Amino acid sequence: GLVVVAQRFTLISLWLTGLFFMCREVIINKNYKHLGYTLLLFLATIIIYQKVPAIKQKAIYTQNDLITLIENKNPNYLSISQRWAANKCALEIIKNNIFMGVAPADLKEEMDHQYTHNSYWLIPQNRVFIHNQYLYYMASYGLIFSILIFLGGLIIILK
Repeated sequence: GLVVVAQRFTLISLWLTGLFFMCREVIINKNYKHLGYTLLLFLATIIIYQKVPAIKQKAIYTQNDLITLIENKNPNYLSISQRWAANKCALEIIKNNIFMGVAPADLKEEMDHQYTHNSYWLIPQNRVFIHNQYLYYMASYGLIFSILIFLGGLIIILK
C-alpha cells in the first residue's frame, strides 16, 4: 500500500489520462460502451478512497499541501511545497547560468548557496534537492546542452 500511495503523481496521471480517453470515445466517437467504463472508473475511485485508509489520508495530505502552496504559506514539512521551493531555487540557478550550467557535481553546492540567499521559507533540514529532471539537466548542463540531450533522447525514442 505504501508504494502505491507514494506514487500519487503517477496514479493521478494515469487516472486523468484514462478519464480523458474514455470521455473522448464517448463524446467524439460516440462509443457509448466507454461511458460504462467511465462510470466504473469513478465507482472504483470512490470505493478505493473509502476503503483504503492510506490512500484517503494521502489524498487529505495532498489537498492540504496544495492549499498551502496556493495560499503561499509556510512550506516546511510539506512534500509538494518543498519540491516547489526546490524548483524555484533551481530556476534561479538556471537564470544565473543559462548557457553552461553549473555541472552536476556542483549543483548541490550551488543550490545550498542559493538557499542561503533566499530560503523560500524553508528551514535547513527541509531544503531538498531538485526533483524535476528537466530543471536538473538545465541547471547542470545549461540550456544549449539540455536541448541537445532532449533532442537526442527524442531521436532515440522515435527510432
